[in-house]
Amino acid sequence: MPMTTENRKMIRLFENALERRFYRPLAEVPLQGFWERSWLTPQEGFARPMTPVVNGTPWGGLDVYGWFMATVEVPAAAAGHRLVLHPGVGGKEGLFYLDGQPREGLSWVRFIFHDRSHPTLMAVAEAGRRLVVGLEIHAGGDQRIAPTTIGIWQEEVYQLWLDVRTLRELHETVTETSQAAADIEQGLARCVRLVDLDLQDEALVAVCAEARSVLAPLLARRNGDDAPTMYTYGHGHLDVAWWWTLDETARKISRTPANQLSLLEEYPEHIFVQSQPAEFLMLKQRHPEVYRQVQAAVAAGRIVAEGAMWVEPDVNLSGGEALIRQILHGKRFLAEEFGVDARLAWLPDVFGFSAALPQILVGCGVPFFVTSKLFWVERGTAAFPYNTFRWQGIDGSRVLAHTMRTYNQETNPECVHSHWARRADQRGPGMMLHPYGRGDGGGGPCRHHLEFRRRLADLAGLPRLRVASPLQFFADYEAAGHQPPTWVGELYMQMHQGTYTSQGRLKRGNRRAELGLREAECWAALAGAGF
Repeated sequence: MPMTTENRKMIRLFENALERRFYRPLAEVPLQGFWERSWLTPQEGFARPMTPVVNGTPWGGLDVYGWFMATVEVPAAAAGHRLVLHPGVGGKEGLFYLDGQPREGLSWVRFIFHDRSHPTLMAVAEAGRRLVVGLEIHAGGDQRIAPTTIGIWQEEVYQLWLDVRTLRELHETVTETSQAAADIEQGLARCVRLVDLDLQDEALVAVCAEARSVLAPLLARRNGDDAPTMYTYGHGHLDVAWWWTLDETARKISRTPANQLSLLEEYPEHIFVQSQPAEFLMLKQRHPEVYRQVQAAVAAGRIVAEGAMWVEPDVNLSGGEALIRQILHGKRFLAEEFGVDARLAWLPDVFGFSAALPQILVGCGVPFFVTSKLFWVERGTAAFPYNTFRWQGIDGSRVLAHTMRTYNQETNPECVHSHWARRADQRGPGMMLHPYGRGDGGGGPCRHHLEFRRRLADLAGLPRLRVASPLQFFADYEAAGHQPPTWVGELYMQMHQGTYTSQGRLKRGNRRAELGLREAECWAALAGAGF
């Protein structure tokens, strides 16, 4: 039978109360800083003279950047705990530096869970250590300085919240009359009654650990042989140009890889897919030390450098020659910088696809294609019918293609269940791509994504979550001998109406640029030949 109203309300209130207890402040951190609109490198920003920042001081504005620093001594009370920073400067996005090195991307944009604004100083704190904290913050509007503090991230409280949310959402996906539903409801109700939220500090942590032991058997239940598989990997799509300047794009691409490198240290199973060679180049120019770490992570198989095109371009306005050059420059960069032969056209945020594209992809040695948004349809019209299919172009060339509902997935049970239940291939093979993480400066995956993914790796009642790249998905699909349906011709994107016809100047400018580049190349070739 369905969960009782009393239990449902009690569990939700308990979740919310736990979330307010993740962070226990220990001490205020006095900041120094300045802010201005100039585009500064990190070396320039942190070398500038800084003055003490007073709480209550207004700062910010459109395209204003703040640079802040502080020296922190780890207090004795933090020893052995996860020590985190709570920046009180506000802002939209930023980058956290520790001892001069970029460590985590920051975001004050609230997503499905909470904002990303408690960067880790030390996973296991050592009393007496002195740490230098730096913050590079995009204000994104008017802000006001509030106290910045350091404190303990109460890990057992956080882990219990993850357990409770996982099981509560799982309960909403299993059959209401099943024994699993009854067991989950009873276990959650027992857990809630066990934890006294008036307890403080170590006493609260201890009782949360006890409550987790109550829920552990429910989280240990495994799937049968017939469970489908979602191929999961981290991703952080970034529009090269959208609601911000190219300078801000260079800052944004710095935040996400720094964030993922920190997560790779803590979660050995995690992999992250980074596309767009143009953004790799921005990272190399702005943060060469982060770029070197990314190269090492690619070599180790932890970061997947894919997406054969230089950027993720529009493929309707662009001429065929321009698209071939996208692939030429993209593949060459990935080969020279990472030793990667890119085989995937990764275009999740493009507004429809010309029927000429399969021929171009095959001719350039790119056999696989992934996109999204084809399921975004006008009301009353038919949705795209496939997830995995052969896409055939006008000359008969074919690539193996996969389309997702979104490239910004979550990994909590509700999202995973919904993504699988809404698949287009209801009678197709039990396998789909499920990239997770927040893009456009959101930092890609956060700890929430990775913790939920761990719990859902093989949790009874949900698809299995396998950590694997999209290339592994295609390899497994072909190895299994599946015979995908074929789609011939254009892939039309219904929802984004008027994006071409309303931008005549853009079309004209694009065509003039193509002609100008062709002429410049002709003259360069003649000059090189000695004419």
